[in-house]
Amino acid sequence: MAPSPVFRRAAALALLVLLAVVIWRVGAVPLYRAWYADREAVQELRDAIARLRGLVSGRPAYERALAEVRQASGTADALMISPSATLAAADLQQRVKALVEGAGGSLVSVQPTEPLAVGPFTQVGLSVRMIVSTPSLQHVLHALETGAPVVVVEQLLVLARGARVGRRPAESADELDVRLQLSGFVSAVLAQEQR
Repeated sequence: MAPSPVFRRAAALALLVLLAVVIWRVGAVPLYRAWYADREAVQELRDAIARLRGLVSGRPAYERALAEVRQASGTADALMISPSATLAAADLQQRVKALVEGAGGSLVSVQPTEPLAVGPFTQVGLSVRMIVSTPSLQHVLHALETGAPVVVVEQLLVLARGARVGRRPAESADELDVRLQLSGFVSAVLAQEQR
């Protein structure tokens, strides 16, 4: 017995609805989701552009405020001003040499360490070994940490020279073998401003 015309129409209509649902689920829904995600991404980018434009438009005010803070706080005096980290390390080396020799000590070795970028500044350092007396060491450390530009003593190792068990103290018993790590900060921006 052949299906009735009503049954065939109902089956055809059910197949048509099923085909429409499959097309919707397979084709239209993913396209809609992709379009909606792209629309959200475009809106996020527009918001980011608006924020960045706001920052750029406010830059002159920030630069003026930064200049005022530098003048008020003396930050410029705290920084080494040099166009490169290598030249700043050389300047720091000359400063250490002058301080140690001026205090009556002698430098054994001075080696620059690898420069390190820290925000808008570059940290330069030295590894120093010197022979000094106790008062000379006090003078050198005080001059390094209170002078301008600011130099920070990061590591300090002090060894007494000639202090060995079973020996008489020598005339040079006050001599100290000192090893230290120094660092300071360089601002290339300030160097460009001073040109």
